[in-house]
Amino acid sequence: MRIIDCAACVVAFAVFGCSAGASDPRESDATSSQSEALRFPRLCDGELHLACRKTEYCKAFAPHHCPGARVFGVCASEPDFCPDLFDPVCGCDGDTYPNGCFAAAAGAAVEHTGACAPKAPVCGGIAGIPCPGFGKCVDNPNDGCDPKTGGADCGGLCTCIDTVDCVKDSHFDSDPNVCSCVPNTP
Repeated sequence: MRIIDCAACVVAFAVFGCSAGASDPRESDATSSQSEALRFPRLCDGELHLACRKTEYCKAFAPHHCPGARVFGVCASEPDFCPDLFDPVCGCDGDTYPNGCFAAAAGAAVEHTGACAPKAPVCGGIAGIPCPGFGKCVDNPNDGCDPKTGGADCGGLCTCIDTVDCVKDSHFDSDPNVCSCVPNTP
């Protein structure tokens, strides 16, 4: 009789498996999708323009490789809170964040550590905003608005090309925010 009891236990274990530590089959789908996300990272962006879930953002695989049309990323959860640690990073959206956590909370992957380069000043538009110094206002190719095709209120970007001769003891600063001759610093 004992052999039969042991055989029944072996068959039951083989059919039903070990239930110690197993999850309750009645758990919500959210829990199972979270555990699935931990096991198999989901790709995002790339040539297929794959999107992440609402509470996720597309994280870069490596520095200087922002997810986009030609580069895949991996979906990661947006944090609920971030530490007050100041270690600036440049997000793939071109904005500077206090640290990587704040970039993730804003839904931006980190392009590199340190602050982003200053953005070129905006010019043109309906107000005709001029560029600083000798800067030239050109169409912003990223805004989908072209003044040459009837968009009179299209803003542009200031560009600066070193074509100006400066007086002695000065040099040309090609930063689009300056774009003029500035005195040499000793």
